[in-house]
Parts: sequence; structure tokens; C-alpha cells
Amino acid sequence: MWNKEFKKVVYFIKLLVDRFIEDRFTYSASALTYTTLLSVVPLMAIGLGILSVFPIFHSFKDQLQDLIFSNFVPASGNVIKQYFNSFAAQATKLSIMGAVFLVITAILMMFTIERALNDIWKVRERRHGVSAWLRYWAILSLAPVFAALSITATTYVISLPIIHGAVEKSIGIDHILINILPIAMGIIGLTLLYVVIPNCRVSWRAGFIGALVATVLFELAKRAFIVYVSGFNMYEFVYGAFAAVPMFLIWIYLSWVIILFGALISNILAVGYFVRAGGKIDGFMHAFLWLGSLWYAQQQGQSLSITQLYKMNPGHYEINSQQQLKVLEKNKLINLTQTGDYVLARDLSGLTLADLYYMLPWRFTDLQTATVKNSKLELLIKKVHADISKQLAIPLNELYQDFFASK
Repeated sequence: MWNKEFKKVVYFIKLLVDRFIEDRFTYSASALTYTTLLSVVPLMAIGLGILSVFPIFHSFKDQLQDLIFSNFVPASGNVIKQYFNSFAAQATKLSIMGAVFLVITAILMMFTIERALNDIWKVRERRHGVSAWLRYWAILSLAPVFAALSITATTYVISLPIIHGAVEKSIGIDHILINILPIAMGIIGLTLLYVVIPNCRVSWRAGFIGALVATVLFELAKRAFIVYVSGFNMYEFVYGAFAAVPMFLIWIYLSWVIILFGALISNILAVGYFVRAGGKIDGFMHAFLWLGSLWYAQQQGQSLSITQLYKMNPGHYEINSQQQLKVLEKNKLINLTQTGDYVLARDLSGLTLADLYYMLPWRFTDLQTATVKNSKLELLIKKVHADISKQLAIPLNELYQDFFASK
């Protein structure tokens, strides 16, 4: 039993590393770092502007800034805070058109984040239209309010007589709550990010576990980063007074690597790669099984997400699923819906197994007629293919009816 569980853990870690390299997370983190640098001032300006609408939160704006820069921007928080306060002050003097530009810049960052998360979930269709903009604007609007409410609740709890009395006795409950607050905010925020942003259905359980791991890694990275910056003053020696800027960029990059890594964990847990049993599935059988699952779902009036397709067909696929989906879409066999699910694009009663065999690039063997130059061999292969056409001349819907009836 322990050996089996150990193999699962080893395979899970190997899969994490392989996917991390295969999906080029470092490049995605670099792109998000650049986008963040352009969008962080608009985000701060929007957040502070929203809080200023609520008089009850006026006294908490400074506390919120201190919380963000002390917990989420280690080592250089005070210097960066001064820069951003200056930038945000200038942003408040913008005209209406300037303010609209700030909002658009902030929302475009959300589109970039969605694209990165969609890549992890193998979803190529992003949200379109007014619904996407409203969703992102709701997130940008509610995030600062949620943070301010968290600080308000913490302050209220600390001020309660029973808690205040404990604080006076140096139990340090206020210190504990203040330390827990950013961790709790990080877990909740990342869970929402992993579940709400991707253009597909993501379970709250998978999103929460990914967020929990990412938050723990974030806290560890924050402490390691502080030790590194404190022990090595190379950046201060080279950049002088501007040393906080490159350190800030490095930290943003590390933060995005961790956030994307947490999203990858959510994806693997939701899809269930590492717990699937069975042998390898070749490209043709992979396509056949997925089309069958979509056909069965169609009979029930349903569509399937990429996660559901994985779970309905256990095994390890030889062909990359992204590549398989492209092939099926290119041959007009499946379509991606507005909700990020997949459906059949044609009636399978008019498609035989032989049609599917010739339509797809995957073969039962590695023998490909396109590369054959010997005329005698070509003749033999033609005979084989003629026999295949005869033997496989059965509509797919009949095969799927028998297949699902026997389950």
C-alpha cells in the first residue's frame, strides 16, 4: 500500500515538473510581470478610489497599504510604497479620459491573467463581450472592499473586551490575528482566482488546495527573499537609491511563478492525472474515446469540460491533449462552447470508423503511405487499406450505443 502511494506521489511530482517545463511557466510569469508593472498603479488608484467612496473605510486606507506592502512586497515595501503613493496621487488628477484609460489598463491585466490560466487548463477560448468586462470589473471593485472589511473585522475583534484584556496580558492575540489576516486573504484571493478566472469549470476543492499550497510557498519565498536581500547588497551597490526597483521586479516575477504553480496543482488535482489507472492510450483510441464521451453526453443534452473528458477515460495518453483537441476541431468533429465546454460538431451516424481512421493523423501502426516510394509496397498497402475500409464501414453512433449499453 505504502509503495503504491509513494509511486503516486513520485508520479505527481514528476508530472508537475514536466508540465511546468512543457507549458513554459517562466515565460508566462515574465509576461505577467511586465503587465503587472504597467497595471499596478491603475489597480492601486482604482482600489483607493473605491475605498474613498465609503466613509467608513477612510481610516483603514493607510492600514490597507501597510498590510499590502509589508506582507506582499518584502524587503523593499517602504520604498515602493512611497513611489506608488506618488504615482497614485498623480493618477487622481487625471481627466475623465485618463481615468477610463486606467480602468481599461487594469482590466486588460485581468485578460492576461485569464489567458495564462486558460493555457494551464488547456482552454483556448477566452471570455468575450460585456460579461467578461463586467466580471473583471466586479473583481477589481470588490477586492479592495473585501480587504478593507477584513481589516475592519480584525480591528473589531481585537477591540472586544475579552480579546483586549488578553492583549493587555501580553498574550499577543492581536499580533497573531494580524499575521493570520494576510495569509487568509491570500488563500481566499487565490482560490477565487483559480476558480473564477479560467473559462472552464473548476472545483472549489481543487482551487482551494492549489491556493493553500501557493500561499505556503509564497510565505516561504517571502522569508527567503528577505534573507537574500539582507545578506547580499549587490543591487544596492549597483543601483544605489534605485535598488528597490529591480528587487521589486524580481519579487513580482517570483510571485507569478508561485501563483501559476498553484494553478497547475489545481489543474492536476481536478483532472486527476496522477490517480488514473490503466495503460497508455494511443492517439486514435484517445480520439475515439473522447468522441464517444461527447456523444454520450449529447444524448443526455449535456456538454463536457476538459476535466470531465479526462475523468471519463482513465489511462495515460500518448498524444498531448492540446494537440488532440486541435486535430478534432480542425476536422470539424468538436466545437468549444461559450462556457468553455466541448460538444460534438456533427452527427456521428454519418461518420464511419473508417472515415475517422483516414481523417485523423493517428494510425494503428507507424506505417504511413505518404512516405512510401516502393510501387509494390504501395500496392500491398492499398489492399490493406481497402480491407480496412470494408471492415470498418460501421457508423460511430452504433459503436457508441453498444459500448455505453454494456457499461
